Amino acid sequence: MIMMKKAITSSSIMIIVLVILLLPDSLFAEPRAQTIKFICGTQLEHNTTIYVPNFVATMENISAQIRTSGFGIAVTGSGPDTNYGLAQCYGDLSSVDCVFAMLKPELFCLSAIL
Repeated sequence: MIMMKKAITSSSIMIIVLVILLLPDSLFAEPRAQTIKFICGTQLEHNTTIYVPNFVATMENISAQIRTSGFGIAVTGSGPDTNYGLAQCYGDLSSVDCVFAMLKPELFCLSAIL
C-alpha cells in the first residue's frame, strides 16, 4: 500500500514538473509578432491615375471607422476603378496598432500592382 502511494505521488510530481517546464513556451508565444505571408493579386489596375486616389480615400475611411468601432468597410469609385475595403481588428489590439496592421499589407500589394 505504501509503495502504491509513492508511485502515485512520483507520477503526480513528474506530471506537474512537465507542465511547469512546458508552460513558459505557451506564455511567451507571440503569434502576431511576424508576417507569415502576403498574397497580392497580379492584375494591373484599369487606370492607376484614378485608382490611387480611390485607394487612399478607402483606406482613410476604413481607418476612421476602425478608430471608433474596431471595424471598417468602404467603397470608393465606380466601374472598373472601384476600390473595396474591409477590415476588422482583434480586441486586444489598440486602434492605432490595428490601423497599422491593416495598412501594411495593403501598401505592400499596392506597390506590387502599380
